[in-house]
Amino acid sequence: MALAKLGDFLFEARGTSFSSIDRENNYNWQSQERLGASPSRQFMGRGEETIELPGMIYPHAFGGMDSLNRIRKLAGSGKPQVLSYTDEKQGQYMGKWTIDRITETRSEFIAEGAPRKIEFTLALTRYNE
Repeated sequence: MALAKLGDFLFEARGTSFSSIDRENNYNWQSQERLGASPSRQFMGRGEETIELPGMIYPHAFGGMDSLNRIRKLAGSGKPQVLSYTDEKQGQYMGKWTIDRITETRSEFIAEGAPRKIEFTLALTRYNE
C-alpha cells in the first residue's frame, strides 16, 4: 500500500518508507519599537513550510538499493515535485515541494560490503508559485 507519492516515487509500507512526517510552518512577525512603551509586533506574512521525512530501507528485504538514487534524480531535475499523502485510506494533495536535502547513513554491512540497513532523511520545502 502506498503511504505517499513524491513526483513519480512511491513510498510504500513494505518498501522505501518513512518513519514519521515532521512538518514545520513559520510565520513572520516584525518587532516595532515604540517611544515610551514596550515593543509591538506586526504580522508580515507566512514564512516557509518545511517537511522532513526520516526513514529506513532494508535493501535485501524490501526497498532496494536504487530507491534513494531515484529520489536524487527527482531532486536533480531542478523541478518542484507534487507530494500526496495517504491519510486514513484517502489521498491528500499537499502541493508542490522542492527537495532540498537528502541524507543517508548505511550500516550493518554484509561480507560483500553492501549495507543491510540504510537510514535516510529527506528535507522538503513548499514551492509557492
